[in-house]
Amino acid sequence: MAYGLEYKGEQPMLKINAEQKKAIRNFYEPKFEGKPFLLLHTNGGLFTNERAYSWARDMPFDVATKVANHFKKSHFIMQLTRPASPKIPDVFVRNEQLSNTELVGLVELTDKRLFIDSSLQHATAAFGLPSTVLWNATSSVIFGHDLHDNIQAKEKPKKSLPGSYLFDYQFDANENEFPYEDEDLGELYNIDQIIDSLEKQTNTPSKGFG
Repeated sequence: MAYGLEYKGEQPMLKINAEQKKAIRNFYEPKFEGKPFLLLHTNGGLFTNERAYSWARDMPFDVATKVANHFKKSHFIMQLTRPASPKIPDVFVRNEQLSNTELVGLVELTDKRLFIDSSLQHATAAFGLPSTVLWNATSSVIFGHDLHDNIQAKEKPKKSLPGSYLFDYQFDANENEFPYEDEDLGELYNIDQIIDSLEKQTNTPSKGFG
């Protein structure tokens, strides 16, 4: 309301033209071998980020691996990640920089989607495709979409964090701000909750979106 404009829930719309769609499908669909497509966006942020893992936003490797193991017999699985980040065994990995068209156009081929707080959770909202999104230090209330099934990590203990002046934690995953104890690390997310969310997910766009 800073400019006196009323927000009525409008959403952006993404359109990939027919030739772009054909090029993307021709590249990926032969790899599917007739299976539905599960896309895991495990590590995000700026592509120039050389961190292997950003605790504030990235998906814990054990979570990604357990999800992949659950679905690997029934689905073609692709992991989108950064070059320095760990690769999930026995899945198709893209860790090179993709064009925006290929990256976003890929979403339309998916049957199930497990993302972090990064570009693809916004892209799927624009396509009207409900996704499962994992949140840790960032807020689904501020940066998320009601369309998605937003799953928050284990509640963090309260700490004094002088470096975080806009949000509870900085986006750059400053090691000084890491709030968990060693015994918390294996229980940041409920794996059964994540798998149940993905099992219920479809590739049918919701009404009211592009």
